[in-house]
Amino acid sequence: MKNLKSAEAFCRALWHSYLIKNNKNGIDNFLDSRMTEIGIRLGQYCQNSVEFLCSLECSSSEPEYSIDKEWYETSVLRENLFLVTGEIKLSQRSCKTYLPARHLRFSMITELRDGSWKLLHLHQSVPDFSQKDKKNIYYSQFDYLTDLMSRRCMEENISLLMEKKPSGILITMDIDNFKTYNDRYGHPFGDQILISIAKSLLKTFPKEINGRIGGDEFIIYVPCSSIHKERLTESLELFFHNWADYQKKFNLQSPIYVSVGIGFYPEHGKDFHSLWSNADRALYFAKKKGENHICYCSELPDT
Repeated sequence: MKNLKSAEAFCRALWHSYLIKNNKNGIDNFLDSRMTEIGIRLGQYCQNSVEFLCSLECSSSEPEYSIDKEWYETSVLRENLFLVTGEIKLSQRSCKTYLPARHLRFSMITELRDGSWKLLHLHQSVPDFSQKDKKNIYYSQFDYLTDLMSRRCMEENISLLMEKKPSGILITMDIDNFKTYNDRYGHPFGDQILISIAKSLLKTFPKEINGRIGGDEFIIYVPCSSIHKERLTESLELFFHNWADYQKKFNLQSPIYVSVGIGFYPEHGKDFHSLWSNADRALYFAKKKGENHICYCSELPDT
């Protein structure tokens, strides 16, 4: 009975190391050299541990997961040889890269050899999803109108980056007098403004987190490893240039302006909500001046 529980604990530890900690290199000591594997990707078959480790290297860009639910069942094949089957249901911890797969089923053959556990075989399958399922999953993570990250997805991703990176920049932005455009030209016209703003953001900040917080307010989060603070002004000027280009199709007599509030992590907030709150205050002061005005948290009066 002890070995049955140990076989399950061994398999559980392997999955947690691979899926949660994203530690693909740390499992090689637990693989038998003759290990075989089927099904990590469609049509894949690995004949030994070397091929299996190479396949893990190819998947190094996959996102990290958290495990929502898991179950394991162990049976004895012969002395010190066990079959462990089970299922794991996952949540993707970073949804910047969209993957529809949410759970997997597996069978693993393990052996207790000289007091150490070895994995001899892994068979893994990921259920397929219908187009409707994929669409529902996608729009649980991304805004249906602009294809920017949804508020929940954006908060999770920014919080994860705050854990990993020592500093960052949070930019809040909204459209001046947006309600006036909706009232004068109609909501379909207002939607086109929002879509064009989103395209301008993605063109300017293609590698950063871009999200729609709601209505006509947007958030961009920039880890300082990808853009330095001194380059921020240059990037915002590029955004205004891109935004002016997208506006040409509207044929308006005057430009559509935006207001911008900016806070630095961790100076102006040690978590997402405190940083956003301060950047939103800066946005409020920027809106008082209007016409593409930018306000930094450091410029705010003490309260």
